[in-house]
Parts: sequence; structure tokens; C-alpha cells
Amino acid sequence: TRGFSEAAFVEVADIIAETLIAGTQDNHEAALAALKDRVTALANAHPLYPNLAPIGA
Repeated sequence: TRGFSEAAFVEVADIIAETLIAGTQDNHEAALAALKDRVTALANAHPLYPNLAPIGA
């Protein structure tokens, strides 16, 4: 669980849902870029190992 809180899991579920919705739209590149940023924020807030550099560093 990487130490995710309940709120973080709600964010994960929302990201999954938004990704599925974006995949059905014609102009989905901007939505997917925003979703990527949200995933990066979650991954950086909950690293697998404390000594790993944040994503995008």
C-alpha cells in the first residue's frame, strides 16, 4: 500500500476513472498529461524506498 491513506486511495480510484473516461474522448492528450502529474505527485509522496530520487528529479 506504500503507506497510502484513505484519501490517497480515493485519489488512485479517481485517477483510474478519469483515465478511462479520457481514453474515450477525441482530445485526450491534455487530460492524460494532467493525470500523469497526479500520479507523479502520489508516487513522490509515497516512494517505494526512502533513498530513491523523486520522479522527475
